[in-house]
Amino acid sequence: MGATVAARGLVYSVGGRQVLQGVDLTVGPGELVSVIGISGGGKTSLLKCLAGLLRPMSGQVLLDGVNLAALSESALNEQRRRIGMVFQYAALFDSLTVFDNVAFGLRYHRMGTPAEIRRVVAEQLAAVGMAGTEDLFPEQLSGGMRKRVGLARALAMGPQVLFYDEPTSGLDPVLAGVIDDLITDVRRRLGVSSVVVSHDVESVLRISDRVAMLHEGRIVFQGTPEEARRSEEPAVRQFLTGSPEGPIQVLR
Repeated sequence: MGATVAARGLVYSVGGRQVLQGVDLTVGPGELVSVIGISGGGKTSLLKCLAGLLRPMSGQVLLDGVNLAALSESALNEQRRRIGMVFQYAALFDSLTVFDNVAFGLRYHRMGTPAEIRRVVAEQLAAVGMAGTEDLFPEQLSGGMRKRVGLARALAMGPQVLFYDEPTSGLDPVLAGVIDDLITDVRRRLGVSSVVVSHDVESVLRISDRVAMLHEGRIVFQGTPEEARRSEEPAVRQFLTGSPEGPIQVLR
């Protein structure tokens, strides 16, 4: 069963620039919410704060009511076991095989005997369509295959919440569709709560229960994909249509 994850008044700065300026966002148990916005607009910072990988300057990050931002490092590590993170470029260890990459978290947290770990790794690789690749190294995998191994690694820990950073970035439309199907299938099978950060409009509108728009450090829109399509919010309209005219200004 998924957990409830929420941001309350979240503030975070990068290089002296405040990229999150009081963000409020709630994702319910089993819900799939996508956060959209321009590149460099703070989406990944928001995701990492929610996942407990970054500590905000102020505000709260709540996982079933527990404020991750207020925990000690050891207590935070315990909560992180409930969380899975799928990074934009998979972030696999180049020197480790697929098997060792997927088994890494299980071994680190001593979650099972060697035989049990072998079983979990095989099950999760099969679940993402990567059965039989245990002995390969990341350099032998395509971009889409690396992303699937990254997902298998996250799933191996049995998370209640999954965070995806640009899961379809760099993929052709067919492979992007495969990843979209995996994300929705995982949510359906396991009931995990899911947060997807993406600028892939087609993907977001296809897979999400709700869409949230991050603009100038704040969430300026939340609603269903259909509500996003009909939204009169200028930043949402500009982002979905790809228009150069509007409140989103890009340096040229």
